[in-house]
Amino acid sequence: MRADLNKLLCEHERRGSGKSFGYYRHKKGFVPNSEGDNVAMQEGISRNSRRWGGDSKDFGEFLSPLKGQVRKYCGKRYDTFYSDLCRNFDMSRPVNAHLMQHLDQYLIPMRDLYLADDGKVWVRRAFADDYRLNESPRWERGPEFYVDPRDGIIKRVKYRKSQPKREPVKFVEIDKDNVLHLIDGTWFHFVMKGCAEIRITCEKPDGIELFKSRWNANRRVAWDRLPDFEKQRFGVTKYSAQRPRDVFSGERVTKGRYHAEKHTASKKMLRDAGLK
Repeated sequence: MRADLNKLLCEHERRGSGKSFGYYRHKKGFVPNSEGDNVAMQEGISRNSRRWGGDSKDFGEFLSPLKGQVRKYCGKRYDTFYSDLCRNFDMSRPVNAHLMQHLDQYLIPMRDLYLADDGKVWVRRAFADDYRLNESPRWERGPEFYVDPRDGIIKRVKYRKSQPKREPVKFVEIDKDNVLHLIDGTWFHFVMKGCAEIRITCEKPDGIELFKSRWNANRRVAWDRLPDFEKQRFGVTKYSAQRPRDVFSGERVTKGRYHAEKHTASKKMLRDAGLK
């Protein structure tokens, strides 16, 4: 194990540590005194360190090397691993002690495990029922390794539920007028156009004077007395202009934007879209 591992985990100084008192003293608030002059407000010394980055100082952490060390010691005794960590980490220093608190994110400690009567390793939980370690689903963000209470060896969790697979990309919008669609394993380039609004009217059919309306089933009514939804039922639909056909969905459109042209996407277009 590297002797400078704590330097790798804590790459830079605390946020705001480079700001001196001279930087903050000009930012004090001012209030008028009894004589009407503006004087600086009284302020505690610790307030200067809280002006930058919230109410408390934070660390610049990079924890991947710590997880890599846990993975490296998989199959070895936990005592050996912890003794090597203590050799590199002085627990009396607050930075190193804080970094060691993140060890539970990658390694289930022995205090959270116990051996049940069935001979299986169980995980002790405070606010839920206990579960078998290697026979119950584990989320991907959970610890990947554990310390076996039977022999004290670091082992990998046998069953871990992985994150759901991401749906493959099937649509990419290049700009307002150009989009890409994946159809049967082939990328196609579609040109989008705007459809002028087309008025839709329902005209009275020829040869019929009276209509049997649903809202008045006892008698037939004339066309002028039919409500609009009944005119759409009995009437002949007319459009003020020819409706364009969407080449992607195959349907006629009356307003909005639609797929007007279809071409096979070129390699350059796919490369510019980040698909190659």
